[in-house]
Amino acid sequence: MGKAALTAVSLLAAMSLCATAEIRWIDRDYDFGLMKEIAGPKTGTSRFVNLGPDTVTIFSVRPSCGCTTADYSDAPIAPGDTAVVSYTYNPDMRPGKFDKSVKVRLSNGDRYSIRITGNVLGTPESLATLYPVDAGDIRLSDAVIQAGDVTFGRTRAFFVNAYSLPLDSISPVVVSGSQGLAVTPSRPKAGPGDIITYSVNFDSRRHGVYGPVEIPVTFRADAASEPATVTFHAFVLPDTEALTLHQKGKHPACDLTPDPIDLGMRVGTGRVRTELTVTNSGSGPLHILRLYAPSDAVSFGKLPKEIKPGKSARIKVEVDAASLSGGPFRIPVDVITDDPVHPHLQISVSGNK
Repeated sequence: MGKAALTAVSLLAAMSLCATAEIRWIDRDYDFGLMKEIAGPKTGTSRFVNLGPDTVTIFSVRPSCGCTTADYSDAPIAPGDTAVVSYTYNPDMRPGKFDKSVKVRLSNGDRYSIRITGNVLGTPESLATLYPVDAGDIRLSDAVIQAGDVTFGRTRAFFVNAYSLPLDSISPVVVSGSQGLAVTPSRPKAGPGDIITYSVNFDSRRHGVYGPVEIPVTFRADAASEPATVTFHAFVLPDTEALTLHQKGKHPACDLTPDPIDLGMRVGTGRVRTELTVTNSGSGPLHILRLYAPSDAVSFGKLPKEIKPGKSARIKVEVDAASLSGGPFRIPVDVITDDPVHPHLQISVSGNK
């Protein structure tokens, strides 16, 4: 009889067993130990003895995931006989430690769980795919952490994984470029093939900057190892709900002119100065929380403390043309204010050098 399907007769026979089986496992859980991915799949076995008065059969064996296959016999197990369950783990593209289960169900309804564990030493090919960032004795899963939009005052959590390469243990070291970004390894030490999971927690209030955020995080296998830098990116926006409550019905409204700030068709190689006008067309005072350009060629003058309703403020804009490449340019400028309807506006500085 094949193990893929039981006939109706054998099912009825199995169901007719009323006595509870007395099973003793000789060896249940199995540790594959340190195994090489390049060596391919490995097989382990577990055995149990039928100590009861009645014959039983193995009804089903189900691994917890597709990385493992199982084999067994559906032949009757008489009292005193020993049964064997075998399972094969495929390490292909699965470097690192694993902890899986194989569920065994007998014909009388009893269920058992076999735990299989091991640690896979990955091939260079799988490590380059799953952990593409080289950091000396460790490899990292991400070169960039993209957090997207984050509301000011809230926190966001992310994870970065690292694979330990050395045959000796390491003590991972990580340094964040901001007190608002806490990065913590899952373990103080790691052995060969171990996966280190770094929890990355961004506290926008503690970081204290609106608009684009770019924070470097340096990873090392230990204090003397070669470093690798992962960059954390986020865009922090004001909490518009909190602003609306705080402003008590008197909301500012931000308008920007000119848009774009056009410096003309022939910009020389010196410094070009112009102005940005910020107008408050709302009913409450307007506060500029941040003015930001991603290029060092653009700088801004002093920001006003606040702009009263119906008033405007002129902000000096300076462009260092010497640091720009020749030809047309268009540099975005992010304007973050406490306007609850449009807290983030973007214009550009354009011209032709």
